[in-house]
Amino acid sequence: DILKHWPIDVVVSKGTVNELRQMIANESLLHGSESGVLLKTETGHAFQERTTEQKEAYIKSLRHLVEVLEANCKIESCTSLAAMEPKKRETLVKGFGQYGAEAILLSAVPGAVLWTDDHVQATLARNEHGVSRVWTQFAIGACTESGVVNPEAYLDASAKLLGYGYHFTGENPEIVRHAGVIAEWKVDGWPLSQALSSFAEETVDLMPMLRLAAGFLSLLHQESILPQTKMNITVKILENIAKREGGFQGIQRLHKVLPIFFGINVIGLADATATIEAWLRQA
Repeated sequence: DILKHWPIDVVVSKGTVNELRQMIANESLLHGSESGVLLKTETGHAFQERTTEQKEAYIKSLRHLVEVLEANCKIESCTSLAAMEPKKRETLVKGFGQYGAEAILLSAVPGAVLWTDDHVQATLARNEHGVSRVWTQFAIGACTESGVVNPEAYLDASAKLLGYGYHFTGENPEIVRHAGVIAEWKVDGWPLSQALSSFAEETVDLMPMLRLAAGFLSLLHQESILPQTKMNITVKILENIAKREGGFQGIQRLHKVLPIFFGINVIGLADATATIEAWLRQA
């Protein structure tokens, strides 16, 4: 676990641990058809039921998380929340829960930093309480560069953040490849599906996205997986890029620059090129 080797003290609010324990208790009481997760799909949101095995694994992971936090972090109460003016306290708790409100106030002390991937929470914490903030990918990336954390942990966290819908997460070809490994290279599997959907995002300029696609395709065609799987993933990338403004022209440009990224992998280049050319003919 990353926190076992974290170089500085990590403080967790008591409300956070209580919230996790409540989640464990609630999940344990749910029957099979009631337990599940709300997923974002291309057509909207959908509720996916958990199997008995998935439910047990989820509860086990929550219990393990509580154990890790209690073993490696300082669990602190937040007396300053109770001391807040009632209306402000109510607004804060309604917006971010007891645990989120406590985290903001605990981070407001000198020398502390709020660790959150919630942009809204971070903005309010900065504007209302003068709190500085870091996010998961940045924090783990910094520790990876200093040698405290294994690079695999950085790739794992980044890929999972994409899967959870944190679209501000920085992507590179290795992160997308790791998402594929986690999903066992199933094109609709988590978190690969979410990572591939980012190629349709208009919030990122087209050229960097084309470089990401080319870099990932070069890694994809080094993997020992079925040719059909490689083709399915390549087609999904092309479909997503095509949804963007100028996407079709971008795919034509991608086709031209692939040799630069594939280098001496002539077999992989031939397969990727054939897939793109076939897609272009049918588009």
